[in-house]
Amino acid sequence: MAPEPSLTSEEMSLALIRIAARQREPDAALSCPRCGWEGLFVIDRSQRPESDVYVLSCSGCGLDASLEVPAADP
Repeated sequence: MAPEPSLTSEEMSLALIRIAARQREPDAALSCPRCGWEGLFVIDRSQRPESDVYVLSCSGCGLDASLEVPAADP
């Protein structure tokens, strides 16, 4: 069975927490918001100032998702 390509709202919340942790500590190991496997890979593909875009992948469960966070209004 193929994994779901998109994030649930709970997974999205966890992903945002993981991304914030990565920003505070770039070398920290992160756990997957879907399966909990430590080894989540995060790529920052942000197009600031328009939005922050992150690609999340996990070899534990096959997660391969993008998360776009629109920039806040000034």
